[in-house]
Parts: sequence; structure tokens; C-alpha cells
Amino acid sequence: MAVSVLPDFALIPLLLSGSALSPYQIGLIVLMFISAGAASLCAVVAAASYAAGFVLRRLSPAYFDYVIGAIMFITAASLYLGL
Repeated sequence: MAVSVLPDFALIPLLLSGSALSPYQIGLIVLMFISAGAASLCAVVAAASYAAGFVLRRLSPAYFDYVIGAIMFITAASLYLGL
């Protein structure tokens, strides 16, 4: 998850437009960008985890095995096909 939070190319326009700012202000912009990215990533992961848990909790154990098998098959197929 830490790799997803690191600054990417979306930060370049912010830094270029802020080139007249002091290094402190640019550092503050970078810090806020990373903080906002981390907060939104944590919120999305928590919501997806809650939703998946809610759905999987309602399945019987037999269907749960089929769901896990389907997930493993889709993962293996996407890795094999290079997607």
C-alpha cells in the first residue's frame, strides 16, 4: 500500500505551477498530496474490505469455496494472459 501513496506524475503540474513558492511551501504541497492519497487509499480499501466481508459472510461454505476458486482462476488467467 505504501507504493500506491508515493508521489506520481500527477504531482509535476503542482510543482511547476508552484515554482515561485518557497521550498517550505513546496514541501507542504507534497506532504498534503501524499496525505490525501494515503487517506483516500485507506478509505477505499476499508470500504472494499467491509463490502466483501458483508457479501462473503452471507454465503454458505460450499459456495464460498466456489467463489475462492473463481477468484484464483481469474487471477491465474490474468497473469497468464499478461493483463
